[in-house]
This record gives sequence, structure tokens and C-alpha cells, in this order.
Amino acid sequence: MKNRKLVVSILAFIGLFVSANVPLIGSLSQEANFTIGIFVCILVLWLFIGFDWPSLLCIACIGLLPSVGLKGALATSFGSSSFVFLMFTFLCTYALTQTSFIPRVSKWFLSLKLARKGAVSLSTTLFLSVLVLGCFISPSVLFFTMYPLVKNIYKMLGLKKGDAFSSMLLIGVVGSVSLASGMTPISHAFPVAALSIYETLTGHVINYVGYMMFAIPTGILIFIVMLIALNIIYKPKTIEIPELNKDELFENTSTTFSVREKIIITVFFSVVLLWVLPSMISPFFPEIGGQLSKLGTALPPMFGTVILCVVRIDDKPLLNLQQGMANGISWNTLFMSASANCLAVALVNDNIGIPVFLRESVLPDLSVVSPLIIVAIFVIWGSIQSNFTAHLLTAQLTTSVAIQMLSTNNSVHLSAIVAITAFASSLGFTFPSSMPYVAEAHGSGWVIKKDLLRLGVFVCIVAVLVTITVAYPLALHVIV
Repeated sequence: MKNRKLVVSILAFIGLFVSANVPLIGSLSQEANFTIGIFVCILVLWLFIGFDWPSLLCIACIGLLPSVGLKGALATSFGSSSFVFLMFTFLCTYALTQTSFIPRVSKWFLSLKLARKGAVSLSTTLFLSVLVLGCFISPSVLFFTMYPLVKNIYKMLGLKKGDAFSSMLLIGVVGSVSLASGMTPISHAFPVAALSIYETLTGHVINYVGYMMFAIPTGILIFIVMLIALNIIYKPKTIEIPELNKDELFENTSTTFSVREKIIITVFFSVVLLWVLPSMISPFFPEIGGQLSKLGTALPPMFGTVILCVVRIDDKPLLNLQQGMANGISWNTLFMSASANCLAVALVNDNIGIPVFLRESVLPDLSVVSPLIIVAIFVIWGSIQSNFTAHLLTAQLTTSVAIQMLSTNNSVHLSAIVAITAFASSLGFTFPSSMPYVAEAHGSGWVIKKDLLRLGVFVCIVAVLVTITVAYPLALHVIV
């Protein structure tokens, strides 16, 4: 194992040196070659070595790019809103885990009649609840809210790291979160960004209701296929879980929360409310929704952390910041998220030239290509890229190129193509670089990595096929 890691590390460093100095792709600048080399080599290190020093190496290498520089690399990594969001969300979640709220919710979930029927019923109920919640809640917010609950379910069922059923549960949660993030524009930045770009560049609007009319049934169909695949891979019918008696579950559970717990729970869900409230009230109170949306996702947990540190009960803060920083933050995930965001920004930097290269050299002259092939090109591109890079940047890049290349092509329904490309660009969960919560799952130890990779690739293939054959025909009828 040690020798393999050493060999992989040496090969990655050689790859970085070669890509920085040798024009491997002649039609690209040396800077673009180096950027692609960073992407490939760092991805290999993430998969075979870990997220810690490879993530720092990634940021350092991006800092060497003339078009980015060290200041730009730091600003788009440790200075990014996603880094701040994750760090303070970890701290708020850590405070919540010090209360009895999560064990109580876990017990309530496990007490449901459907969930107590066996491993199949339990997993299906969990995944379906995540899918439904995910239609209205930001994916990262939902995952990091549900993750402590899932870990508590592990504890109550006596599951350990490496167990097949524990891996199935977390992989299914990750997949359900990702699928839900493309099904509605509510609290989901990826489809919203794509639809906004379309409106800005063309002056036309893609109606949110029309988007959901094709995205929701398509997402449900992919979810069903994913559920079948999980059951085939893990065979949960053969997995025995403890028979949980409803009365025994709540035997030692207090009927009331302490004052300390009530304040922590109130602060935590106030943060969640500030995340989801803008999109909920904007259609009715646009000015208030617009003001709240300016908070973004980073400020609410930051304010929440401050409140938890300031408020004291029995002369003790609700959140001990030093303990939270030491025990409540997954630093590997933070480093991974920071470097992935920095890398993604570099990949779509027009000064480096990769988007221009894709637009002018890789994609064919689409004016003479059949509409179905055009649909397939952008759906496949969005689906594959979303498994490697941040969904937001995937949606921005694919839809921007689609609009620029197809705006004068009268043989295609541009708005429908933009809509399904936005959908496809929101679903990937194969590699840790795709989203912060995927990185957390990879590094958690609870999932069998090869199974997560295998399922991610399978769902990507299914998503492509279903989006082309089902979503696009639907979109042609509901998108105007």
C-alpha cells in the first residue's frame, strides 16, 4: 500500500512537471496544458492518496498560472464563499450534535412502521425522504443536515465502517441529494444559474414551472433506477438489521429539551430558514426575498456560530469554538472543497483558453448536425463534467457554450436544450471534486469508495439516456 502511494505520488509530480513545460496539446497554450495537467494529476492523487496535501498542492499549482496568480488562487479557494459556508456549517452542526435533537429524530425515523420492516424498507424510506426534501433545500445544506442523523442511525443499528449496509445508506443519500438538486430551481443554484445566463444572453425567460414539469418526472425515473441498482449491488434483503421495538427506542428519551438545547436548535434552524426562505418568499415578496438572498449561504452559519459562541448558559458558551474547530470540522473536506473550487474557476477562465478551445476546436460545426446529436453532445458533456467539477461551474460553462453556438441554429429548440443541459449538469456525484458533500462521503470511511464510483458512473449513463429519450421530448412540450 505504501509503495503504491509512493509510486502514484511520484507519477503525479512527473505529470505536473511535464504538463507545465511540454505542449502536450499543440493547439492549446502552455498555461492551458498545465491547467489540464493539474486537473488530471490532482484527481488521481485525490482518488489514491487523499484530500489533505494534494488539495494544498492543487492550490499552489493554480497559483503558478499567470492568468490566476497566488492571490487569485487564494481568493477562489480559502477565500471562496463555499469554504466559509462549509466551515461555519460544520461548527453549527457540531453544536447541534451536542444536543439530543439528532438522536430523537433518528429514533422517530426508526420507529416508523415502514422503516422497521427491514433493510429494504429502511433504506427506501430514507432515500425517498432525502429526495423530497432535496427538491426544496440546497444540496450541501441538506447533506450536512442529514449526515449526523445518518451517522446516529449507524450507531443505533450497530453498524460499523466497512459494513455493506452502512455504505449503501450513505451512497444512497449522496445520490438522492444530487438527483434532487436538478429537479427544481428552488434553492438550487445550478439550474438557476443556467436559466439566468439564458435570459441574460437571449432576453427570453425559461419558466420555472415548465422546467419542473420535465425535470421532476425525469429525476424520479432516474431515482427508481438508482434504487434498483443499489438493491442489486448490496442485496439488502439478505442484510439483517436489529429488530427495533418502538417502545424500547424511546425508553430512555427525555420528553423535554433543556434551555441550552432549545437555544442551539433554534439557532441552527434559523440558519437553515435563512438558506431556504429567499426562494420561498421571492414570488410573493420580491423585495424582501431579494434582500435576504444577499446573505447567500455563507453569512447565516457565520452569524449562527457567533451567536452560539456569545450566548452562555451556566457560564458555558453554547459552542466552545476551540473544541468545535478541533472536533467538529472535517478539514480534509474543507481543503478538498477549496482546491476543487479554485481548480474549477481556472478551467473555465477565458484567459487560459480551455472554454474557447472546446468551443472552436473540439465541438463540430453544429449547424449541419441533427438536433438529436446536438442534444446528446451537451447532455453527455454536462453529465460527465458534473461528475468531475463543481455543478455550478459545469452548468455555467455548458449552457454558455450551448447558447453561443446554437443561437443562430433554427433547427433546434434552444431553450429546451439549455433546460435539459442545466438538469444534466446538476446530477454528478462520482468523484470527490464534484461537490463538497461528495468529498465528505469519499473521505468519511463509511462508504466503499469503489461502490460509490461504480454507482456514480452507472447513474451518469442512466441520466444521459433518460435525459435524451425522456426529458428532451418532455421539455419540447413544456418549455416555451
